[in-house]
Amino acid sequence: MKFGIATESVRLHMDLARMAFKSGNDYWGWRYLSRCTHYLADLGNPFHVHAVPSWFLIKNLFSSKKLFRIISAVHQSYEVYVERRFREGFPSFKQALLQGASEGQAACHDVTAEINFYKHQAEKRLKPIFIFFLDEFGQELIDAFRQMDQNSHLDAAAQTNMCSKEAAKVIFQDSHFSALNFIDQITVDIFFGVGRMLGILLNGFLPQKK
Repeated sequence: MKFGIATESVRLHMDLARMAFKSGNDYWGWRYLSRCTHYLADLGNPFHVHAVPSWFLIKNLFSSKKLFRIISAVHQSYEVYVERRFREGFPSFKQALLQGASEGQAACHDVTAEINFYKHQAEKRLKPIFIFFLDEFGQELIDAFRQMDQNSHLDAAAQTNMCSKEAAKVIFQDSHFSALNFIDQITVDIFFGVGRMLGILLNGFLPQKK
């Protein structure tokens, strides 16, 4: 999702939520606010603000099939990694979200004033994550997505989901556990930022103290 579209979606749904709550329509207030949190969290995900580092795109500009497969492999593999960590109850992620939310609530800032810095921080984290997955897992990980085909009747999301099981086997091999510390820390930072922005957003909807 492009920066401008996602940012405007946050602002639009935030305004709609305020209007709904103000008019006494809590149902639509919560629906709009939940949609707003979705877009806001998306802006903290490096792969949702910038699909591929510019240098890698230029390097593989004339090899569209290779580019499609590698981008899909790295993006989906990061999703697989995060989902697996959450399913395991990885405590650092939960703590980062809660700590970020607590700081955001205490800050009393405006989401719209913070959003540009927030999404650019996410964009900066793309390169180290992208390089890590290529360097650490290499061709073995890319081969897990060998079924990817731009001409398939299935969309990219359906195809990558089919490959996720094989990708998880590669990422969570015992030999890779120590290396995952690097990506764990970057992801902790991401979740702290997401939690902080959500805390700022939701704090703005709390009843004002008299």
